[in-house]
Amino acid sequence: REAYLRKVLGFEQVRSANISVGEGESRTGTVLFPKDPARRVEIVWKDQASRRRPDLVIISSAATAWHTADNIEIGTPLSVIESLNGRAVHLTGFNFDDAGTITDGAGGHLKFLGVEKVAEGIVGRQLIIRLDRTDAAWTALSDAEKKSVNGDVIIASSLPAVRKLNPSIRQIIVEFPNP
Repeated sequence: REAYLRKVLGFEQVRSANISVGEGESRTGTVLFPKDPARRVEIVWKDQASRRRPDLVIISSAATAWHTADNIEIGTPLSVIESLNGRAVHLTGFNFDDAGTITDGAGGHLKFLGVEKVAEGIVGRQLIIRLDRTDAAWTALSDAEKKSVNGDVIIASSLPAVRKLNPSIRQIIVEFPNP
């Protein structure tokens, strides 16, 4: 609950805000440590009216101190994710709003990335990881390579064009399941 967080952390450390959740959409939420990039966290609530029961916890600051138990953090390269997973992952293409989102772990060790089951969609996902590529890496790709990884498509991280892009984590979202 936002009210409890204010009581524990203090009024200055807890702010109500509209939180961007992608695709141009925002939801009512709470920002913890709004003036401290190392500790900043955004929370989107399932119950937005009373601001309770977290739905998403979003970490986006490049200066963040937050990381997973596997030391996955903002700036971690895709190659490290693949190494921890024991195989390539699936992700969305680049150059659109939710670009570079790991959609599932493709049956690897990182079960919290989810498993794609076509009829049910992505199941078991607890962590959403979004990657970004540099403009220089994008410019270095051929037109055919750009086409293979561009837009709202699902691709394997093992594609040569993805390897050349060498994307790294730009956002980590903890997703809380419905009770």
